[in-house]
Amino acid sequence: MEREALVIGIPEYDNFSSLPKTTIDAEAVATLLEKYGGFRVERLPKKLNPDKTGQTTKADKVTYKQLATALKAFIQRANNKYALIYFTGHGFTEQSLLGRTRGFLCPSDCSIKHNDEGIISSQVNGLDFEELNHSLEQAQFSQLVLLLDCCHSGYFIERYQVENGLKTFLGSKDFYLITACLSSETAKAIISKENSVFSGAVIRGLSQENQDHDGKISASRLFDFIQRELKSRLQEPLHLGSGSSINLLTYGNIESSTPVILDGNGEPQCPYRGLSPFEVEHEKFYFGRRAEVQEIIQKLYCFSFVSIIGASGSGKSSLVKAGLIPHLEDEWHILNSIKPDARPIVNLGQAIGSLFELSCDRKQIIELLEKDGISPVLEMLSKTTLMNSGKQKILLVIDQFEEVFTICVSGKERSQFIECMAAVKAHDNSPLSIVMTIRSEFTHDLFQVYNNLFQRNKDSILWLGQLQGEDLREAIKLPAMNQGYTLEAGLMELLVNDVQAEMNFLPLLEFALTELWDRREKARKELPLRTYMDMNRLSGALDKRAEDVYNDALRTEDERSWIKRIFLELVRFGIQGIDTRERKTRKSLIAMGPTPTEQSVIDKVIEVLIQGRLLASTNEHEIDLVHETLMSGWKRFSKWRKENREDKLLVQQLGDAVTEWQREGDSFLLQGGASKG
Repeated sequence: MEREALVIGIPEYDNFSSLPKTTIDAEAVATLLEKYGGFRVERLPKKLNPDKTGQTTKADKVTYKQLATALKAFIQRANNKYALIYFTGHGFTEQSLLGRTRGFLCPSDCSIKHNDEGIISSQVNGLDFEELNHSLEQAQFSQLVLLLDCCHSGYFIERYQVENGLKTFLGSKDFYLITACLSSETAKAIISKENSVFSGAVIRGLSQENQDHDGKISASRLFDFIQRELKSRLQEPLHLGSGSSINLLTYGNIESSTPVILDGNGEPQCPYRGLSPFEVEHEKFYFGRRAEVQEIIQKLYCFSFVSIIGASGSGKSSLVKAGLIPHLEDEWHILNSIKPDARPIVNLGQAIGSLFELSCDRKQIIELLEKDGISPVLEMLSKTTLMNSGKQKILLVIDQFEEVFTICVSGKERSQFIECMAAVKAHDNSPLSIVMTIRSEFTHDLFQVYNNLFQRNKDSILWLGQLQGEDLREAIKLPAMNQGYTLEAGLMELLVNDVQAEMNFLPLLEFALTELWDRREKARKELPLRTYMDMNRLSGALDKRAEDVYNDALRTEDERSWIKRIFLELVRFGIQGIDTRERKTRKSLIAMGPTPTEQSVIDKVIEVLIQGRLLASTNEHEIDLVHETLMSGWKRFSKWRKENREDKLLVQQLGDAVTEWQREGDSFLLQGGASKG
């Protein structure tokens, strides 16, 4: 059974006192749920305080909109799954003039007013317990555990679950609710203690010392522990449960909460991706970017155009495909992602046109984009029912946006495409939202030339840094754990140390982990330290693999001469030394051979390189470098790129001029077209 958890710890408030213990409490709970419960945990704020300093900043605030948005997204994501929600922060009750009492969770921007008797009589931006109850009532969880650590939290159970007849859960669901205190009580914190009274009891109750004889901790066992701990603490915890026993954590021989995924040979599938990006279907193996995923989701609720900018190898594509898209699939209609090529307007039209059943409509989309831009297309999308899916939001991912500059040689079409992006961004109620990824090396010119796209609403940009700290460790160890494997003692620290010495490390790390998985110790279910050393560690693993393919799989001089030609053909040389990949069709690469015999050799070489995980083949029969890291990570390839570089650039520019002349017609060069940007 899949397990989803939302862990909320709010330390900073505009109109209430700070609660620095909340982030420490929430992070401790989140870590236990991930490590021993098999939960996929979303944190709010997006990064809880892991160093136990208790120091917080304004960035740790959670507004009502953010809290409500996170709850809504979580409920959708946890559909038909085991769901756990933990909240620690302020809570209060409000009493109207007619005596009606209501309970609230308190976001950072909440404010209250007191009447003459000192009773809270009105509030703004509080999250009503009744509203929370209604949302949970509509959810379709297989199991639910709710832990509330806030003042007056017992009101949730006393009023809305008992007086309203337990309508949310009884008779249809397994659930267990635990609150820190009665509706009339405040939740306590002792200054000298690291954790609050209730959450400290929760953390200790979830520790290994409280496991039963099977190594498990159930929700009811947790409450029994909390109740014993909180005796004579001036607050009384409440609980309410129904259905079968709900297990929270499992110690001892921990098994993944989801079954091991097998490959075609009945072996555990490799949970690492080498130099290839994580795709949607690899969500189970994707770790370390939960904070960034939540930040993008929040930006999508505010902006119709979101840019993810990061260095080559920072994991932009994987973040969108395996991180973002799985969180949106229930609510959004996700179009097939595109990479701009020589005709980006056509790429855009084909993606949007897939929403329409008739080919004439799809053709009309491309014609409209070329003639009138994207505004009339957005009007058409506003009227479509999205093929009766019931989804009112459309998402298009544009991956490797820099290829608009490196592969599209037509300045006119490039400008048309970017103007379409700017129009989506400027549209107040665009039915289409766009998330694009771009290498940071290309942003300077973008910001200068296309400031209508990037300068307005800079908050719509996510700058993606490198994985660090616990996020990095999760990305290394958790994929293997999900497949029943661990890292041999000492390997984690060596990997982390090697990572710190590399700038463009993420592809190299994934590649090294993939190689380790291929040579894993099956009997001990370990990734071995000795093998990592034999691979020449992080910096040498890729070069060693490429050399092995070059020397062992391709034996003749004829084959080796073609491997150089093929790799250089798949490079787009940059004037300032910034080279990028350039996809080519398999047919065009094979056509480099002057005779059928040579063409057969080229075809064989391409296949060997694909099997060796150095090249990738797309569904459109295109061939691509598996990753840009190969250009620097394989020393032989790096040397090839530097040879006669000026000549290569000249040949490339002449080829671009011929391509645009063929598209524009005979008058193109007469009008000075070769110098167009």
